[in-house]
Amino acid sequence: MENNKEELMKTYLLFLYSNFEDHEYVDFFTTEILGHSPMIKKVRFVIEDNPKNVIIIFESDSPRKELSEELHSILSKETVKFYFLFDRTNIYSANLPVQMKEFMFKPKDEHTSLRLEYDKKQEDISFKTMDLDTILEKIDEFGVDSLSSEEKKFLDSFKN
Repeated sequence: MENNKEELMKTYLLFLYSNFEDHEYVDFFTTEILGHSPMIKKVRFVIEDNPKNVIIIFESDSPRKELSEELHSILSKETVKFYFLFDRTNIYSANLPVQMKEFMFKPKDEHTSLRLEYDKKQEDISFKTMDLDTILEKIDEFGVDSLSSEEKKFLDSFKN
């Protein structure tokens, strides 16, 4: 029976948009309130410099409907404006700093947290407007020398 329960365990990502006052309250809310729910296991969370937005990673073997009801009863307080819950295996795309990606997608055995502080560089924003297929077509038609320095940097970002 224990093996069957392990098979049902899923990892979830919970995105909170809230009115948390500070990092200490986020820690308290996440570990002491969410972490003590019998339906929620192995709570971890990512917090930005601004404690208003929090990503919580947790495991649960509860049926989805029961889990949703439990979360709604916990999260329908005035400190949480709204939230999104995702099954981690159903994420199609994400743009995350490496540190956050490893924290969110590598298994952990205990309650942990990550405080994320970063400055998004201007050149990263230009990458969003570039399309790999378009750049590859440009290389095919005009050669590598036809690429701008930004396009070359964009291609370099795909190297390991």
